[in-house]
Amino acid sequence: MMGFANGPYAPDNLRAGYQTQVWLSEGTERASRGTGGFFFHREPESDVHASVGDTRAQEALLDAYAQRTGVTLR
Repeated sequence: MMGFANGPYAPDNLRAGYQTQVWLSEGTERASRGTGGFFFHREPESDVHASVGDTRAQEALLDAYAQRTGVTLR
C-alpha cells in the first residue's frame, strides 16, 4: 500500500515501487529468478517479520479470515 495513507506525500518514488515487480516477472537477470524472497528496489529485503516463514501462523491467519468472511482460501 505504498503511499495509501500519505497520498502525494508518500515517502517513496511511485515508479520505483513497481519496477521491482516488473524486474521479477521478466526474470531476465539471474538475481530476479529466485523464489520465496522479499525484495525492495531490486535488492533482497531481510527486514521482514519473523512470522512470514511460520506456516502455523499462516494457517491461523487463513482460518481467522475464513471464520470472519466465510471464504476459504485453500
